[in-house]
Amino acid sequence: MKPPGAPPPDELAPKWPDPGQARRAQAASGRERTGAALVFLILLGLLALAWEFAARRGLIDPFFVSQPSAIVYQLFDWWHGATSRGPLLAHIGLTLGDTAAGVAGGSLAARVAAAACPTDATRGRVLRVATRVMQPSVAIGVAAALAVGLGSANGWVPKAVFAALAVLVMAVGDARASLRASTRLRRRCQLALAAAVLAECLAPSGGVGFLIVRSLHQFNAAGVYAALVVLVALSVAIDAVAAACSMIPPPRQTSPS
Repeated sequence: MKPPGAPPPDELAPKWPDPGQARRAQAASGRERTGAALVFLILLGLLALAWEFAARRGLIDPFFVSQPSAIVYQLFDWWHGATSRGPLLAHIGLTLGDTAAGVAGGSLAARVAAAACPTDATRGRVLRVATRVMQPSVAIGVAAALAVGLGSANGWVPKAVFAALAVLVMAVGDARASLRASTRLRRRCQLALAAAVLAECLAPSGGVGFLIVRSLHQFNAAGVYAALVVLVALSVAIDAVAAACSMIPPPRQTSPS
């Protein structure tokens, strides 16, 4: 017999999420993101048109701020090898290699540090204090420590080490923070890219940082903006790949029979 005031049986049954409703919500979120991206691209195109118009009419000085047509031509010129050290694709590959090595090396070093310095031990507390001190200014601190050594360095190894040290500081701090795995991976990838480009600027032998420094030395505003366009494109691509990788489910562990 049902006691007085008890809810009906339908309310007592567990309510499972409707798969169709979840799909509709996901589709609506995807449409919103697509719409926002289209609006951003339209605004960016209008800004480029206004920039080009102002440069051609003499409202701004192209020597200092360049113009979109010159930037496109510079990218086309670099793509066909006019960088004094190979085509643009080679510099992109070098920067991506430095970034990937920095993420892998820094993450591995952070795991080793976490295993060697437990949280409840004195060395773990010392490591936590050190990362808290360094993390707000990790790029500046690491750059100041390695600027002299990188100034005469050649090859990709010093730059990868530079990026790995930056990722190590962030990874050790993230290990003690309640962040999702996807957020951690994306943060590390973006920091490794920034550190790799900074190292390439300190030791300009190749990569996107080399293109920036070379253009600055030549007073080539179009080259500086073209290198920044490449850097933004790399940042967006790396973030998209990191987000896609973080969505891959881990392998299922089969229990021994």
